[in-house]
Amino acid sequence: MCEIKSIEEIDFNELWMKTKQNSSHGKKHKSCSMIWHDKDKAKKYDERVKENNRERAMLQIEKLKINSTSTILDIGAGPGTLAIPLAKMVKKVTAVEPAMGMFECLKQNIEKENLNNLACINKKWEEVNIDEIEKHDIVISSFSLDMLSLQDALKKMNDLANEYVYIFYSAGETPWEKRYKEIYHRLGREYISGPKSNYIYNMLYQMGIYANIEVYETNYTQKFKNLDDAANEFKHMLDIETPNQEKILKEYLSKNLIKPIFPTGKFGIKENGNLVLKGKTITAMIWWEKKNK
Repeated sequence: MCEIKSIEEIDFNELWMKTKQNSSHGKKHKSCSMIWHDKDKAKKYDERVKENNRERAMLQIEKLKINSTSTILDIGAGPGTLAIPLAKMVKKVTAVEPAMGMFECLKQNIEKENLNNLACINKKWEEVNIDEIEKHDIVISSFSLDMLSLQDALKKMNDLANEYVYIFYSAGETPWEKRYKEIYHRLGREYISGPKSNYIYNMLYQMGIYANIEVYETNYTQKFKNLDDAANEFKHMLDIETPNQEKILKEYLSKNLIKPIFPTGKFGIKENGNLVLKGKTITAMIWWEKKNK
């Protein structure tokens, strides 16, 4: 093995790429856009965010330097978790969303809110030509950096921003990754997580962008109607294919969905007739101001 003498010798773009490809989801070629092409899954995600996790979205928005004249480019906008409320506050929002299921939810939410200042682009960020989108004051990526070439994605974001770029990404192991590891262990597999926010910060540093970083904690909640509902949610993420694997999954969920909540947020509780999983997520907000803006 080649000895690394300094951090400057590390190619963080290559490291990001290899870590993503070697992760459990990467090995199965499951990008975020592939998972959320399914309209029913996208709709359920949208409902869960609206019901349980709006707090996280509003906290993100509070941290942005925006005003009524701002224009915003939201990359990987999903069903409009940030784009919809932002469009009510600023001059214009452009939302880029590759997954068809999420894109359909986004369009429905725009129509429901009667917004005429929110434009949608159904493309992967890698496929977006820099000449087809005008520069925006602010560029945002919220838990959506799923592309293999991190460097190209970050450069395009920086090039299309007039004032600020904001990236929200996980710091450390997430509650759902911890559960995936526990379930994989019971299935006789090893769960390997993907890259986290430290890769992004170091990639930016190598690009000559010396970003700010703020780390904060938020609550995370998942509600399910019953055990079958919970199992269906986990099945598509964990490649559960056989009856025996599903039995193992349900045994795990039946134990963890009904235990009292612990200070660490490890287990779930039954709440208002729903089965609930709760936890704490650590988010890194990486942001920088454009030079010579």
